[in-house]
Order: sequence, then C-alpha cells, then structure tokens
Amino acid sequence: MLRGYRGLVFNVLLLGVGYLFSTWLVKMNTAEADFKMPLFMTLILSCLIPIEHKANLYILSCELQQMGEDQKVVWKKFTKTWFFGILLLMVFIWRTYFKMEFLFMPVFYEIYEWLGFPYKNLNWTGKIPVYVTGSIILYTEAKLVGHTLIPGTTKVLIPKLWFYRLILFLSVTFFTTGLMWVFRRQFMGMNAENIGGHLPMLIIFFVFFYIPLRWVEVIADLTDCQTRWQIWLFWMTAFVGMVLVIRMM
Repeated sequence: MLRGYRGLVFNVLLLGVGYLFSTWLVKMNTAEADFKMPLFMTLILSCLIPIEHKANLYILSCELQQMGEDQKVVWKKFTKTWFFGILLLMVFIWRTYFKMEFLFMPVFYEIYEWLGFPYKNLNWTGKIPVYVTGSIILYTEAKLVGHTLIPGTTKVLIPKLWFYRLILFLSVTFFTTGLMWVFRRQFMGMNAENIGGHLPMLIIFFVFFYIPLRWVEVIADLTDCQTRWQIWLFWMTAFVGMVLVIRMM
C-alpha cells in the first residue's frame, strides 16, 4: 500500500527542491529573462546526461514490466489514443529542445568565445559539433519514445533503481525549474483570487510542457499507484506543486 503513495512523496520532494532551486536561481541566474546557469553547473549536468539516458530506459523497463494485469489493459488502451501520440511528440520535442537550450548551447557558446569564434558569426561548418550533439540528443529521446512504446525487460535491482531515480530526480528538478523560470512571466500577477482566469493556461502548460519533461518519473509513479484515489492524489499534488513553484518564482 505504501508503494502507491511514492508519487505523492516525489511530488512533495520536487516542490521542496523546486523552492530551493528557485531561490538559488534568483541569486545565480545571469539572464533575467532567460535561464542561464553558471558554467560549472551546466558542465556537470551535461556530463550526467549519458547516465540520465540510461536511468530513463532502466526505470521505464523496471516499472512497465511490473504493471499489474489491470494496469496493462488500461495502458494498452491509452497507448492507442491520439492524445498519447501528442504527448509522445511533446516528449520528443521539448526534452530535446531544453537539453540543448539549457545545457549544451551555453557550453558551446563559452567554448567558441574562448576560441575566439563568436557563435553568431560561424557558418554551418563551424557549427558541426552543435549539429552532432543535437543529433545525439534527438537519437536518445527517440530511443526513450521507442522504449515507452515497446519497453525492454531487465532485472530489477533496488539499489540500482534508486540510484537512477536520484539521477532522474536531479535532472527533472533542473529542467522543470528552468521551464517554469522561462514561462513565469506568463503567470505574473496570479494569486488565489484570480487563479481561475489562469487555469486554462496552467492546464495547457501542465499537460504539454510539464508532463513531457517529467515523462519517465510520471510513468514510474503512476505504475506504483494501486487505487484510483492514489492516482487522483498523484495528479492533484503534481499540478498543485507546479502552481506553487511558479508562484514562488
């Protein structure tokens, strides 16, 4: 029974870490209208991307193969809907875009500046390393989509699973914090009295941006849910947590 509340716990943790990150970003972010972290942090997180990719595939395989029979029936029906196809497209687009925008492009800008070749002045041949990196990210995200549709099988090792969930936790927190920092201006002035007017935009933001970035973690936590009440509780805490973090920014 306790396993079914893991998604709730993860949402609460994400809210807490999101608050700490947002506070840190106010002090450290070097671009007021954008999301630009210090170079040392982008370098560390960029080096973690290969591990994050392995973590995504491993967690997907572990969680999907542990589905109950009822869950498998619901999942199979859901994967055949047009809405699921749109979500997968958003997963592919936004995860690729934000990895390049938040991590790799700032590193490339710094490298090119250090070499004395401003990025904006380069022709296409000078940008080949960027294109290669982008192609690799596209491939890894396409592989993630493929494993969502046709999950592999693997041996579930609890220490390995939780280590990978820690890596996923760090990745998810970074990208969702960056996402909400960039879009925070869309919700300026939002409060308890006027939240109804912001609700349509919040739902769109939640479904087509927030969930795709948290894709693997969302699937993992949903498969842990044992009852409908736990599923509804997970979605409510995820949505409320997102709104609260946006307000904190």
